[in-house]
Amino acid sequence: MVVLSTGLVIQNADGAYARATLRDREELIGRHVFDALPDNPDDPEGDGDGGLLGIVHHVEDGTDVRLDLERVRRAYARSDAPGAQVAESQHRFARYLAAADEARSHLERLEGEVTQLRRALAWRAVIDQAIGIVQAERRCAPDDAFQVLVALSQKTDTKLREVAAALVRLAASGDGNPIVPGPF
Repeated sequence: MVVLSTGLVIQNADGAYARATLRDREELIGRHVFDALPDNPDDPEGDGDGGLLGIVHHVEDGTDVRLDLERVRRAYARSDAPGAQVAESQHRFARYLAAADEARSHLERLEGEVTQLRRALAWRAVIDQAIGIVQAERRCAPDDAFQVLVALSQKTDTKLREVAAALVRLAASGDGNPIVPGPF
């Protein structure tokens, strides 16, 4: 986390922020936020925009760096310092906030996809077990066994994963009766 003055001067920074900027904490304090984050430390004309966006990418990559955007917005809204430097800072900061909001939305979409993929992967093992059960009982190919499960799912208006889980539970009970009902 970083604490900025109303003029966007760094007042305090934690270790995570210092690591993200590749600078020492002492080196950050007292610097304008855009001066502290040049695109390339060896480029004297770096304007800091790429450095700030790099922090957003650290957040997207899942590291522990977080910016309290709402606190920064409130502090910046109170800024009444005059001059061209403030206007330029406002312009840069507005671009940064837009990019940060876009990155946050992108991150939320990616987190949703990951959650959905994890659920699908967890159910995939159960579905594969059910395919094996149908194969053994019907003496058919894996694709044919899968089609039996799909047909059973459609006929009973039950999700495929639930049909697969029920077949696996029946097979585990081991009562010796046929597991897969009817011809599909």
